[in-house]
Amino acid sequence: RVQCADPDHEIADLLEAIDWLTEKSGLPVKKDAIGVTGISYGGGHSFLVGKLDERIKAVAPMNGWTDLAWSLAPNGSLKLFWGAFLIVTATWATRLDPRNILYRWVYHLLRGTEDKSSFPDDARRRSVGRRAGSYRTPCFVVAAWNDDLFEPNQLLDFYASLPSQKMLYVGNGFHASDTLPGPRWAGKEIWDLVKRWFDYWLKGVDNGIADRPRVWIYRPWKRAVEPEEGWPPPGVEEHLVYPGIVDGKLRLSSLIPPDEREMEIIPHPLCPVDSGPPIIRPQAWGGKVLGPREERGKGFVSFTTRPSPRHFELLGAPRVRVTLRPQDKHSQVNAFLYDVPPDGGRPELITYGTATLRNVEPGRRITIDMEMVAVDHLMKPGHRFRLAFSAVNRTFFMPVLGKGYRLVVGKESTELRIPLREL
Repeated sequence: RVQCADPDHEIADLLEAIDWLTEKSGLPVKKDAIGVTGISYGGGHSFLVGKLDERIKAVAPMNGWTDLAWSLAPNGSLKLFWGAFLIVTATWATRLDPRNILYRWVYHLLRGTEDKSSFPDDARRRSVGRRAGSYRTPCFVVAAWNDDLFEPNQLLDFYASLPSQKMLYVGNGFHASDTLPGPRWAGKEIWDLVKRWFDYWLKGVDNGIADRPRVWIYRPWKRAVEPEEGWPPPGVEEHLVYPGIVDGKLRLSSLIPPDEREMEIIPHPLCPVDSGPPIIRPQAWGGKVLGPREERGKGFVSFTTRPSPRHFELLGAPRVRVTLRPQDKHSQVNAFLYDVPPDGGRPELITYGTATLRNVEPGRRITIDMEMVAVDHLMKPGHRFRLAFSAVNRTFFMPVLGKGYRLVVGKESTELRIPLREL
């Protein structure tokens, strides 16, 4: 019965399978040269087993997780559709036993009491963590920009801190769509690299994989996979901008607004600002998620930069520091970054982030940090960035209704850091 990658259950099964393969199968297996790969759930297993068994000399986790708690409820915001999809598809394995750990997780996540339950510790036991300082197994990490179950952030962080031999491939698909079709269809390039990775580390085949670039990313604006010198990418610098009201206009500027203002944001079920269709994201095949032309509206407020003077590549995860006054004990803060075209067209969503606040003191000013989903986006001359805030993201996260919050802007109260590389 499924226990969601429990080291004492599923991971123990995997290790016992390796025991059987090497000791009892009768096959001519090289016992100290085992490799493990898997996709999605199997990707999470691949990360974990690579840390637990010295016989495993190389792993290739594809579209897996390194931080299970973040994957299911980033900053306390429950992924509504993914949560429902996963629990429904797991019913055959849970046998609807109410004592199963998955149902305990669901109970606490729905109530917003996960921090008071065993869920944080359970998730940590099932995760290798976003920092990989003690991970020694050669690791080929496969991620995807539009994977909104196991977002690229956790995999990019893990890769960046890996001390072992490593390789990274970031595709453009939604969850597992780049790899699940297999080596004879859409995932041919990835699977070819994986085979060469295992041939090199397990068989000692000098196939040139060690001489190739170690980082490969899909650039949606070029529709091509290209190499990078490393991750974090060279030449990318964080640009710090501040939302505020300047001369009566909602501005996003590198200049610190001198006056501090508060703006009320109340949850609205028809808020037009959201992250778009979940699970099968339109950006994975070149589609767009469009936002409203207005800077203010039902349940949202946004701030816009001046036109870009030249081409910039936004590469990585934008970070938002938000100062606010909650107007209720529970509230949700959502941030969206848009590309506003110069021709008056509708803004195009670049990325988004979220945080859900529980049991806070209404009226007390607080500051929170949010990490947006990592992306690769081309900002063209004449286009503008727009940062929008809302109290719901109705298409993706379970909403937190109530009185919302008062956003504090101006001075250095709220800020956005954008990772940009000039082209």
